[in-house]
Amino acid sequence: MKQISFDSSGKKFLLQTSDSSYGLGISPATGFPVHLHFGEKLRTPDELPAPEEVQNLPRIRETRRRHTFLEYPAFHSAHYTESCLLALHSSGARGTRLEFDSFRLREEADSETLELLLVDRLHQLFVTLVYTVYPDSPLLDRRAVIRNGGGAPVTLRQAFSASLPLPWSDTPYRITHLYGRWAAEGQIAHTVPEAGKLVLESRTGLSGPFAMPFFAADDGSATEGNGSLVFGTLQWSGNWKIVFERNDSLNSVVSGGINDFDFQWNLLPGAVFETPTFTFGFAEHGFGEMFRKIHRHIRTHIEPESTRGKVMPLICNTYGAFRSGEKMNAANTELAIRKAAEIGAELFVFDAGWQETLGDWIAHREKFHGTIRPQAELAHRLGMQKIKFGVWAELESADRASSIFRNHREWFMQYPDQFPADDELDDSASGRMLLNLTLPEVEEYLYRALDSLIRENELDYFKLDMNRLFTHPGSPAALPEGAQSFCVRYVQALYRIFERIRRNYPNLLLENCACGNFRSDWGFDRFASRINRSDNQEGLDMLKLHEGFLCLHQTKAGGGCHISDHYFFDFNQREVPRRFQAFAGMLGSLSIGVDLTRADPETMESLRRYGALYKKLRPTVQNGLYYRIASCYDHPYACYEFVAPDRSEAVVFFFAHGLQLQQRLPAFRLRGLDDQSRYTPTLYGALAGDGCTPTELPERLGRQLAVFGIDMQLHGDLDCRIVHLKRKDD
Repeated sequence: MKQISFDSSGKKFLLQTSDSSYGLGISPATGFPVHLHFGEKLRTPDELPAPEEVQNLPRIRETRRRHTFLEYPAFHSAHYTESCLLALHSSGARGTRLEFDSFRLREEADSETLELLLVDRLHQLFVTLVYTVYPDSPLLDRRAVIRNGGGAPVTLRQAFSASLPLPWSDTPYRITHLYGRWAAEGQIAHTVPEAGKLVLESRTGLSGPFAMPFFAADDGSATEGNGSLVFGTLQWSGNWKIVFERNDSLNSVVSGGINDFDFQWNLLPGAVFETPTFTFGFAEHGFGEMFRKIHRHIRTHIEPESTRGKVMPLICNTYGAFRSGEKMNAANTELAIRKAAEIGAELFVFDAGWQETLGDWIAHREKFHGTIRPQAELAHRLGMQKIKFGVWAELESADRASSIFRNHREWFMQYPDQFPADDELDDSASGRMLLNLTLPEVEEYLYRALDSLIRENELDYFKLDMNRLFTHPGSPAALPEGAQSFCVRYVQALYRIFERIRRNYPNLLLENCACGNFRSDWGFDRFASRINRSDNQEGLDMLKLHEGFLCLHQTKAGGGCHISDHYFFDFNQREVPRRFQAFAGMLGSLSIGVDLTRADPETMESLRRYGALYKKLRPTVQNGLYYRIASCYDHPYACYEFVAPDRSEAVVFFFAHGLQLQQRLPAFRLRGLDDQSRYTPTLYGALAGDGCTPTELPERLGRQLAVFGIDMQLHGDLDCRIVHLKRKDD
């Protein structure tokens, strides 16, 4: 069955995702593409309303908002809402009239694409709207390709990816979005803009951390399991902007793309500018369905192919153990690698401290005798199965003691007449300077540095950090597209580097750290299978971090040193029991930051048992369907359920984080199980000790667990349980 169809006139188009429909048409009055529908499944384009019918939805008569429903509004007469395109033409004109010219359908192995060609004939500016749908995904991709077909340059001041009119409503939409800061990334917020604009954006040069490129819009009634909503995310790792606008006619629209802040692109004759992809989805059954649709799309179309359907390893990382310093040396790390093998670790990672300087990326001469190859070889030959080995590097930065800074000062981010002074570098960056990736020689240097690091040390894993926000986004050399193209060109260069690395090392496990989720977007998720949720590794805080993270990423991508003797940054001045750390850590990709060189036998055995439990549960947790049974935002407790796609098993986590006065918890009604199958529950955490000793519970029908729930009484703060359900027939 074709996923894209059109009517006999070739003026109405219907795009089918796996469980929703998207419709658009060409206005006979203006020639503009008009949005017709996004939501419930339709069968044929004939079921779509006519463009003129959509534009006559309720509105104040005196304000003829005939352009509210445009698929890609350009700055132009009689258009007053947010523009997707603002172009300055050589004549001095600023208006662009994009009329439909033609369309083309393309079929790939795993997708179908509609291309609508729009033309401003006066200025010979061509814009192709690109729509892609997938037979196995409920989400839809949109982007725009802008080409200058004239004989004079065109200056782009705004070039968004897409605009999406929302269904007319007499009540304002509730916008769910993610905000944050360092150590508190991805917090969930709900905002109701009754009139005017709500702007979500990043101006930091990265996609975070103060906001993240995600939204969900509903009428205010959606719950975890009920209510319709539209949601979306922008696949871009730099400055971005998403705008919600509700006008005086009560029409609402969302648009977004590259931020027009500090943006300008000089489009020369014959040149092309491509916007990043804006991905949209529709859910009929609440936020829970939205989560599962997002995760499904990531697993099939975003996540690197090398890790699709697989699980994340049990990691030992020096981050939470050695705190860089003198303890980070050859002897200590070799001892730690041997002890990591004893507890069943599958990957050992050198975090900060192995390098001579930031920028040169050679092993410390005194601590490691100039090479970490012996440690990599040791990890690879230990145990019945070799331990994989990886390192950390803040690739885009260099400090002032590095040879690259001494020899190539011109390679660093700076304005032509202004090099950053010491007092202009924030304290947290410790004097780090950002390399200027817009220079071809710098892009090539970083690619070769990373390629050599991986090849010479036979790395299985690379942790990319980025601890600097942009403070001087400029270059001493003139940029072909102008100075305000800097931030876009930087991201494009970053993508090219990792596209080459992915081709060279398709099985390399890449972690996107970025100061703890500062670069949180699907643009970079195409390269990285693991994403650091936050530098905040505190087990209790991890609950909110987990919930926000799963709005944008899948469960198994969630990374961090969850089990540790102490935290690198002691955020809350409180001690969280190791059991709570471990169970919260199993909500993602578990890692251990304990100093194994000093671990006593009891600690070693405890870590071994946590690692074994993690390995047992991770296939279902990391690749299963996510159900948020009770949110930590709404209750002094939380419950998260993960169900295997074939419903053969489930893993349910229970956490207490604010219980008082002997509060009794309700029965937790589970979701996603097979009603008629019998499940055998195994409880972890009820007995004293590390919580890994199993307790068998009576068999229950899936229907019983859905209707009557499972009783789980937690006692005070920082108590936790896990229930592992297995279908009896299996």
